Amino acid sequence: MKKIKKRILILLCGGTIAMHKNKKNKALEMQVHSLDITAFEPRIHTLAHITVRTVENIDSTNMDHRHWERLVSEITGAYAEYDGFVILMGTNTMAYCSAALSFALPNIGKPVIITGAQIPAESINSDARTNIVNAVRTATMNLGGVFVVFGSKIILGCRAKKASESDTDAFKTFN
Repeated sequence: MKKIKKRILILLCGGTIAMHKNKKNKALEMQVHSLDITAFEPRIHTLAHITVRTVENIDSTNMDHRHWERLVSEITGAYAEYDGFVILMGTNTMAYCSAALSFALPNIGKPVIITGAQIPAESINSDARTNIVNAVRTATMNLGGVFVVFGSKIILGCRAKKASESDTDAFKTFN
């Protein structure tokens, strides 16, 4: 019996995961084009049928309730088409976003997974590849709710907090 792959919608919001290093001054800058996650892990399509949409391309410190409302709108508008959702965003406001979405999407019957990276995806030592793969794997599971997936951790969205600005194991749970 052939296993049917789940359909996952990835919503890109920007953040470090989508940044690149300016060759002249070495500063991190926002990418001007949509992040193609398959460039970082081409085998990701073996996990699920993946669609990527760019919602924003901003630093997460610039995200606010309007962006969270747009994410809710994107998810509810595509709810019937997809089996799970992954949000790629910056880490600075990830805990706030995950808490807001937890309350805005009560009793959601599908996984909404939020992840990002401490190091830009284009860097060889980036945590982006692991975080994206683990987020997509979690989004294919039969569970419902909002979660932060970072490294090897799956954290309930309303219980996530950023504990480090530089460690690739940046998120912890409280209580």
